[in-house]
Amino acid sequence: MILKNFNSQHFKGWSNFPLSTVTTVLIFLITFLFSAAAQTKYGEGSESGIIRFKKSTMVSVEKLIVFGDKLGIGELPEGATWSITTSEGDTLTGNGNSLNDYIFSIPGAYKIYIDENQVYLPGSCSHKQFPDIIDLTVSDVKMTFHLDEVSFSGEIHKGVQCQSLSVTVPVTVEPYDNETSLDFPFEIVATAGVGTTVVGTLHPGTVVYRGKQNLIYNLSGTVDAESYIMFDFMDINGQVQSYSMTSPIK
Repeated sequence: MILKNFNSQHFKGWSNFPLSTVTTVLIFLITFLFSAAAQTKYGEGSESGIIRFKKSTMVSVEKLIVFGDKLGIGELPEGATWSITTSEGDTLTGNGNSLNDYIFSIPGAYKIYIDENQVYLPGSCSHKQFPDIIDLTVSDVKMTFHLDEVSFSGEIHKGVQCQSLSVTVPVTVEPYDNETSLDFPFEIVATAGVGTTVVGTLHPGTVVYRGKQNLIYNLSGTVDAESYIMFDFMDINGQVQSYSMTSPIK
């Protein structure tokens, strides 16, 4: 330690300086010592000027997909290693982009660990591209909105209330098990666009079941500007599937 060999002789004459000066010097010395300690603790390979970030800086995220889907997180570098752990404790390991080829065919909770094995120089712009841990939920129900089959009961006009209008969207529901009807709590469809206050409400008494069916949403609100608007349909997993109108509201 820098202060280790200090004794009273080193501090003779300090009484001749103003208290503010002595305080400033001490603060600078303490800050320097903490900075040096931090670099020693968190820098690996610092003798060669290379720093590898330690696991204390790990980033964890949550993600939801449905059974039969892949992770889809972008291409991993060849040097990366990964592991997938199920809630039962079973583990699968691999390297590189093969993680994105894995199909999660069974619903449940998974924990995915990713190590990019990336080393880079201090002050560089490079940084980790992927989280260290992904807490993955694989849903047991798949719900697909057939957005190319969306239809309206009439035209939406600028500045005109659309309480008498509805939008119909066909959906296909695929449960993992043998359920025939399912709870569907997302009854509201929001819109986005300039001047829109339009919302859709699922027709009362609608039951969502296995297979393909039409969902009808009753509209309300107005569009007060000439603009394109987008309908954000919420699926059974709380994920948005958006439909953009192909012509502007006039």
